[in-house]
Amino acid sequence: MNRKTIYLITLFLLISLDLFSQTYVPKQESIIRLRSNLEYLASDELEGREATTRGEDLAAEFISSKLFEYEVLPFGDDGTYYQDFQVDVKGVDCSSIIELISVLLLFFKCLNDSLRKIFR
Repeated sequence: MNRKTIYLITLFLLISLDLFSQTYVPKQESIIRLRSNLEYLASDELEGREATTRGEDLAAEFISSKLFEYEVLPFGDDGTYYQDFQVDVKGVDCSSIIELISVLLLFFKCLNDSLRKIFR
């Protein structure tokens, strides 16, 4: 899996944690939190979150702080929320693009379903 896929999965988990946590959060507050998280992760400050950039580091720190805030136990390297892995980049081929599009479609379908539950 590449870093973008991992970020999408992590973002989905953050959204899920915010929407389906055991602690009651008023609907409006939950929407405000979700919107704030998404606006920051999509902001120009993160420079697209491309691998090996300052924006990627900022996004990783933000996500890590939110996981801590939501009391998610860290299962990464050395008891952190981070896990190091090697990525061999040899180029982009059609199958990579199709896989990314499939993940994005699934993510947005789940996000759409979750938002429909909120705004009922």
